[in-house]
Amino acid sequence: MIFEADSFRGDWYGFLTNQAGHAYLVGFPAAWATAHIVGNPILALCIIVAVYMAVWEVIAQHGDDWKDSAEDTLHVALGSAVALTMWGYTDWGLWPYLLQGLLLSAGVIARKASRE
Repeated sequence: MIFEADSFRGDWYGFLTNQAGHAYLVGFPAAWATAHIVGNPILALCIIVAVYMAVWEVIAQHGDDWKDSAEDTLHVALGSAVALTMWGYTDWGLWPYLLQGLLLSAGVIARKASRE
């Protein structure tokens, strides 16, 4: 199945594209929709994380790999935080962008190192 849990051990490119997809193909539109409905950015972020974790990671993927589920959910949350900041719902400044970049970089470096 294309949507099986996968932490992309040893595959830095797979990791990078997968987590960027979680952030910007899931978190970004979820933030737009949720923030417009609830109006409060913190509540919107909490709803996004809870719904994503429950519906996708637990129900759809059966929580097979909790570390991968937590990492995927974190990237969804960061993508949502970037969107909420970009659209002016928050005053979090550059922090969501920096955290997203840091986590993506760390994941790429770890997977490149595991291949050597």
